[in-house]
Amino acid sequence: MQCDKIMYNICIVCDTDLGGDKVENLSALKYLVWVSALSASVITPIIICVLLGYYIKNKFSLGIWVIILFIILGFLAGILNLFKFFKFVQSQAQNKK
Repeated sequence: MQCDKIMYNICIVCDTDLGGDKVENLSALKYLVWVSALSASVITPIIICVLLGYYIKNKFSLGIWVIILFIILGFLAGILNLFKFFKFVQSQAQNKK
């Protein structure tokens, strides 16, 4: 199977000009998926917490402190997801060795 130059990094198995060796290289696609998952796992809790705080503020006629509290909770949840992601990446790197 022959790969285009653009698709070189995301081909599972392809013959290359480097002596015809089989290359298993998903690095570009894998890192793209990891960055997308990381950004979604950090941003999503913040957005959900802001919306939830806004809803609770309006529903129960509370002050702005509710939104601020939920923003802080969203940031903490995003940081927790960030640490979980780094732990996952570290375990993947150790399994690769």
